[in-house]
Amino acid sequence: MDVYAQATVVSRRKKQPPTDAAEGDCYLCYPGATDEWLGHNNEFAQKTDDAWVFFKPVDGMRVWVVDEAGLFVYHKSAWRQLLKFGSHCMLNSLDVLSLPEKATAGAVVLSTGGDFPKPVYFDGDIWREMGGVHAPVQFIKD
Repeated sequence: MDVYAQATVVSRRKKQPPTDAAEGDCYLCYPGATDEWLGHNNEFAQKTDDAWVFFKPVDGMRVWVVDEAGLFVYHKSAWRQLLKFGSHCMLNSLDVLSLPEKATAGAVVLSTGGDFPKPVYFDGDIWREMGGVHAPVQFIKD
């Protein structure tokens, strides 16, 4: 049940269950995974009593993925990235906390400019402030 309350997983990119998983470790089953994870696409897999226990995600569920330092949301049978720490960019002269490397329509990030963070989203072609302003993106290298 902890999986649903505070979802955190080690990884979502493993194609087979890791042999070194510790008791309580949780992963997202990669689509097309093999062995004990076969047929559990995008489900949570938690190591419990030397076995894997599976939990199905529901739309709107969020999970922190440790090895990607990113926040994902489950929507329409897939995990979609909401936020990733570590990359920086400018958006209409506002610092943006993070942009996913390959953004999909609906991705949301937070601008850090001004007195408080403002959400911006990717509509499939361009990043926009939630108020609807067009927002060209300029990447900044660290």
